[in-house]
Amino acid sequence: MQRTLLVLLLIASVSCDSAQQQTSEVVGKELAELAQKAKAEGKRSITTGLYIEPVTGGTLREVLARSSIVVVTTTGEPHVRIVEGASIITTQDFKVERWLHRRPAAASDCYPPWPGVADDESLVSTRVATGTVVVDGVQITETTQAGIHFSSGQRYVLLVNDCADRRIELAYSFNSLFKVSNDGQLLVADENSLQIPFVKEIVESNTISVLEERLKSLSAASD
Repeated sequence: MQRTLLVLLLIASVSCDSAQQQTSEVVGKELAELAQKAKAEGKRSITTGLYIEPVTGGTLREVLARSSIVVVTTTGEPHVRIVEGASIITTQDFKVERWLHRRPAAASDCYPPWPGVADDESLVSTRVATGTVVVDGVQITETTQAGIHFSSGQRYVLLVNDCADRRIELAYSFNSLFKVSNDGQLLVADENSLQIPFVKEIVESNTISVLEERLKSLSAASD
């Protein structure tokens, strides 16, 4: 998993852009204290998050040694959840089209299991550190991965850690997802990501079929 700079950002705000809210789950001490502090300061909403250090290198061959690659389509609605009373996440289910490359992730590369995975063997679920909850009348917004958005019905190629119980985790955060356009083109969300070797290699493959052939060649060469 990526190294994370443990820098906690706490930013006061007067409004919250997120429409996703969850109030029925168990709230732990950490979130309760954030809400109490905000209320004491007369604030109605706060924003918190971690800065994730971007991936700056790595080839597609190296990606194959560490993670899995799957073609999916977004299904169902995203859900904001509180995990272990302290972490705010948004979960999203996907319909699996096929695995282009699959290797089980080590337990050390996976988060503790989160609730809410759909009871359907054809689906997988991921979690993103983003979302808004209301605690004691205060909106708390998690922004660590707020730049990651999954569109309803969109087809993606995802680079993931293939964890237990049909849970997948984005192996390279923002650089883990590639949209598949209506005409089959592989698209990256941020052009700056093309500086990363494995991102450039995937986008230059242009289509899933070409990418799949490239992955087979790389796997064969590694054997």
